[in-house]
Amino acid sequence: MLPLAVAEGSAAPVIASDQIGDFGNLFAFSRADVAALVDAVKQQHPHLEKFSAESIMGKLTEWYDGYHFSSGAGKFNPHAVTMFIRALCLPQLSPTLEKAADYYWEQTSEKQLIRSITLANRASILQLAPVLLAAYHAQHAGVVKLADVWRAVPTSDSVVSENPDAIIRVGLTRDCVADDGLEKDMDELVSLFVYSGYLTIRPGGHIAIPNREMCDVWQKMQAMSSSAE
Repeated sequence: MLPLAVAEGSAAPVIASDQIGDFGNLFAFSRADVAALVDAVKQQHPHLEKFSAESIMGKLTEWYDGYHFSSGAGKFNPHAVTMFIRALCLPQLSPTLEKAADYYWEQTSEKQLIRSITLANRASILQLAPVLLAAYHAQHAGVVKLADVWRAVPTSDSVVSENPDAIIRVGLTRDCVADDGLEKDMDELVSLFVYSGYLTIRPGGHIAIPNREMCDVWQKMQAMSSSAE
């Protein structure tokens, strides 16, 4: 199962479910939203005929899907999807799916701020990153199926694992600030990454890297933390 979990009694179930409630469907883009956008754009831009709707959706899913709110369905990052479609619609750039996929969400934040938070919390990043990256790569390589990942999660708030030592338990808090260069405890750090889109809470309370864009960002943060030691 995913080795990073929300601790019993933390604010996470409230933030992720109870408070959002029925409004969860109003956050981000659903798969149906993105599919409708892709179909409309293909009709309006003849140069996109060389790309199938399935191939475009596949790239968007790989890079920008994976966020979760009150329902179990994954949601897409609207800003990243919009920027990807925009890049694809400019024929003068000779767009390809690979060129259109970029770090759009990462580019919305101050790189120096992320760098300073990473360097101020090197020990925590080096503890978190291998766990998160291993789980992400295992799922997306087909080594671990979602049914297997979530199967051991009971209906209660506690988390059961065949290897309890491999689990990092965190309690999400609302009291997290993206201040520059200050060391945070694990709860504050993970909360900050969840609320800013660098991590997501999957059904069952497991915290995970949502997509390829954020996977690459976590790899960079891990490398930055390792080189600074």
